[in-house]
Amino acid sequence: MVFEHNTSMITGIPQEIKVHEYRCASYPRRTTLLTNFRHQALTQSNTGSAAGFSDQDYQASSVKIVPSA
Repeated sequence: MVFEHNTSMITGIPQEIKVHEYRCASYPRRTTLLTNFRHQALTQSNTGSAAGFSDQDYQASSVKIVPSA
């Protein structure tokens, strides 16, 4: 049986909103795995800022930055 992978998945990376929570659901290097398989990744602006990742880091990994979730 042969399966064709013509469809892609859209993945949203949420921004943590809990007080004193500095982790993020996915970091830029990890999202590269998604985008390398032609999946689309979206995240809210400043998602990784508390963990030390900028919007530019995510954009370099082909993640689309959206204004709000």
